[in-house]
Amino acid sequence: MVSAIKRIRISLGAAREEMLYGRDNRKIAAAATAARPWIEAARLTLPALPPRPAMPALLVHCVTGEQQRAMAGWCAWSLMRFLPEAQLVLHDDGSLTPESRAEMARILPGLRVVSREERTQAMHDAIGGMTHLIDWIESYHLGFKHAVQFAAGSNRILEMDTDVLTIGDPAVLRQWVGDPAIAAAWNVDMHYSFSYPEALFKDVL
Repeated sequence: MVSAIKRIRISLGAAREEMLYGRDNRKIAAAATAARPWIEAARLTLPALPPRPAMPALLVHCVTGEQQRAMAGWCAWSLMRFLPEAQLVLHDDGSLTPESRAEMARILPGLRVVSREERTQAMHDAIGGMTHLIDWIESYHLGFKHAVQFAAGSNRILEMDTDVLTIGDPAVLRQWVGDPAIAAAWNVDMHYSFSYPEALFKDVL
């Protein structure tokens, strides 16, 4: 009975999403597809950032794959240029090619790449007895993002989504890097961009 109700709710949610936002979502997807060749070509012209310190003050983690390589490159580069004391840790979803890894390492000196196998092993080492949690992480399409912390190698990390461009100087974030006692509010300076329509976020919140 629970599974049947859940299926009905999913179907109703999908129908509502299509009715309210389907046309806009398809326009966004078409625009993104058309822009992809330019985005990829422009990414290859990004200059390499300065070298990272041997002992970084902060580890910035992100998860990506081959289909998102251009977006990940742009978004990581846009943030890391403001954090010279931080190191980027890239979690490969298992699809990145050696060429894509090399290009990311070119523009992001000090890049550390964590393979899917390494992340999975670290997760099993940390919570091997929590079988239900592991099953959820491995079956949910975004679940592996929750396994990042197990391969982090640090108690203080920043996790970055690879669909967020850092346009201006993230001053509060930089202050937090230097002083963990500083409180930072999530999304205070976030502006509507190319994601889901603003009305959807207002409806959810």
